[in-house]
Amino acid sequence: VKIISALILTALVSALNSYADDTATLQAKLTAGNLTLTAGATYNVTGLTVTHALNMNGATINMTATSGAGIRISAAGASVTNGTVKGTWDYTTAGSANGVIGMRILADNCTITNVHVTQFAGYGILVGAFNKPTVTGCTLDKIGYIAFYFDAETAVTTGGIFDKNVVDRSMLSPSTVQQIAV
Repeated sequence: VKIISALILTALVSALNSYADDTATLQAKLTAGNLTLTAGATYNVTGLTVTHALNMNGATINMTATSGAGIRISAAGASVTNGTVKGTWDYTTAGSANGVIGMRILADNCTITNVHVTQFAGYGILVGAFNKPTVTGCTLDKIGYIAFYFDAETAVTTGGIFDKNVVDRSMLSPSTVQQIAV
């Protein structure tokens, strides 16, 4: 009886600590075109590339990889809306410029709207040298290095909107903060 109980307990604990990797399934759908996720669902990914419109529809995307970006928006005009992108960073530890990134904009005219980006050691949203990025109505919290960063490098860029966003790093210990929030 003790052996059977131990096996059942081991199986239950293993199930609680494991997760399905939804990366391949979601990436195939994103590559095919616009995608609306199941309302309120949770997905575990090692990173996604958005080239069309992704309506998260209240869903949560958990970034499980230890490097890279949770969501890379890489085609002109692509957008991500209405959900949560969550990392695994323990926000009681120091952030890092080389840490995992919540979202990256890698093309012109991309939009992020009403997305909660949380628990990333690196950047919450990192925008490269691209024209007219739009980030509105988002909440960025528990971000270790810089919550929002527009890095135009040496390029000449035009436009861009960062409006009606909440950036909250108040839960971080002052000794772990290395850079300003925005």
